[in-house]
Amino acid sequence: MKNNFFFLLLFFFSKYCLAETEISSEIIYENCISCHSEKLTNKSYLGSLKNLEKDYFLKKMLEYKNDKSDSVMKRIVKPLLIDDIIQLGNFIYEDKQK
Repeated sequence: MKNNFFFLLLFFFSKYCLAETEISSEIIYENCISCHSEKLTNKSYLGSLKNLEKDYFLKKMLEYKNDKSDSVMKRIVKPLLIDDIIQLGNFIYEDKQK
């Protein structure tokens, strides 16, 4: 019985913490460029996000979000909301204009 209570408490606590946590587009982008940076010559086949058009980026991210496979990008995009993806696209596009 104590174990059930502990897991129930843990579940509600984690839901509360996750609901109050907001990750900025800049932080998400910093994670993305660990594989998709202009500076990574050994991983150039992945391509830099800076070389993409905003519409193409959004289309691909939504495709990954709706993908039924277990690809790396599917797992990365899964926790993002559609609004997060749109804001990330806005962040990348605005940064591209600078």
